[in-house]
Amino acid sequence: DSGGKRVRVRATKVAVDGHVFDSKHEAEVCSQLMLEQKAGAISKLQFHPTFVLIVNQEPICKYTPDATFHDSEDRLRVIDAKGFKKSKKTGKMLPRVNREFGIKCKLMRACFGLEVEIR
Repeated sequence: DSGGKRVRVRATKVAVDGHVFDSKHEAEVCSQLMLEQKAGAISKLQFHPTFVLIVNQEPICKYTPDATFHDSEDRLRVIDAKGFKKSKKTGKMLPRVNREFGIKCKLMRACFGLEVEIR
């Protein structure tokens, strides 16, 4: 019994081709990216690269997305795999994100001009 408290269930880590992912969903997203790279649709695929987010020459925090790659037009793309939940208000499917993730997405846009894509 959780005593009325919300209990967070941690996702099971999954290994694919020598890479360890934090969840089955993340492994599926990244496996699809591996296939896209093998097909030549994307290049320079990296898993869990670290970005240092600096504002006014002051390192604020680090952000580690699930993957980055270059698309067919050689633009750097940043991917984060998130679970989705249905909104009680609208019924739409929304990504499961917290405030810290939202702030880091805004910092990625401000510091690097990059949008974090949620899949």
